[in-house]
Amino acid sequence: MPPFRVTYWTGIWEPHREGISKEVAWLRRELSPGSPVVSFTPQSSALLAGERVLRLNVARWIPLRATALALERTGRVTHVFGGVGTGHFLYVLGRRPTVLTVVVGGPPLATEAYARVDRFVAESRELQRALIGAGIAPERIDVIYPANDLSTLADIPAPDTERFTVVFASTPADVADIDARGLGLLIELARARPDIDVYVQWRQWGAVAEARRVLESRQPPANFIVDHHEAVSAADIYRRAHATVCAFEAGTGKSAPNSVIEGLAAGRPALVTDTCGIADLVQEWEAGVVTPRSVAGLAEGVDVLRARYASARQQARRLADQEFNVTSALTRYDALYRKLATR
Repeated sequence: MPPFRVTYWTGIWEPHREGISKEVAWLRRELSPGSPVVSFTPQSSALLAGERVLRLNVARWIPLRATALALERTGRVTHVFGGVGTGHFLYVLGRRPTVLTVVVGGPPLATEAYARVDRFVAESRELQRALIGAGIAPERIDVIYPANDLSTLADIPAPDTERFTVVFASTPADVADIDARGLGLLIELARARPDIDVYVQWRQWGAVAEARRVLESRQPPANFIVDHHEAVSAADIYRRAHATVCAFEAGTGKSAPNSVIEGLAAGRPALVTDTCGIADLVQEWEAGVVTPRSVAGLAEGVDVLRARYASARQQARRLADQEFNVTSALTRYDALYRKLATR
């Protein structure tokens, strides 16, 4: 365990629901227990003393600057999680060696805005290319795929039914992101393919009632199934599905979605559009099918995936073990922390 403290800076703090904060909580627990987390978020401001988390609403710029001034010096390393265009933290931090883990795409900042970052971590090769395009020297970038403890998802048998089910478990908190997350496409996929089920595990956060109203206005078919149960475990989600599906719009959501990674660990191959940040890995490992971002593309992808489901299922687990390996990710982050802490 590193003999120093890391301060963590991130967005939404929902470690039981949201992928980025889940990853921050996991890294802190394994490498720097007790370190503080600052969450700059659309959520209300609050001090979560038991979790050692300070949650600041995004309108609270002055408190953020004051927190950065007071808190950053208590650690030896500053670790920021955000997007290619995450500027708010970079403008107020930088008093300690800083690592920026880039988890989502988006328009880049001016090159000089990244001057306070000592090391970049890209969670996909797509994000690595985006950083290079923003003027970051390749030697300053590490590619470390996100990893959590996936051991509870191993050896989950495929559903004992011939009716093929794909699961989407990355629903947005903001109703405005429903189509960007691909839910409109998935409704139309269900309509075009009445022989399959599209199962959506809806996270109970954000404007849930408004999201229900918007979805109902689309008049989805009966085989588009939305589950609003809060207490469903990850294992239970993947136990009822044959594959995961992800049709994010380019630059939307995590480049390496947690739901896809968890599905791979559970032996669930991925049906992803070519806009997904880890589509290259899915294709290279033959751990699923990559399609154009269209209803026709996804519908055809279902047939391809069903035709070679057994081999894709094996490759899904192998991909998770190799590229999203928890020990490898921790070792690399530990080495990165130690190197930065000596500066």
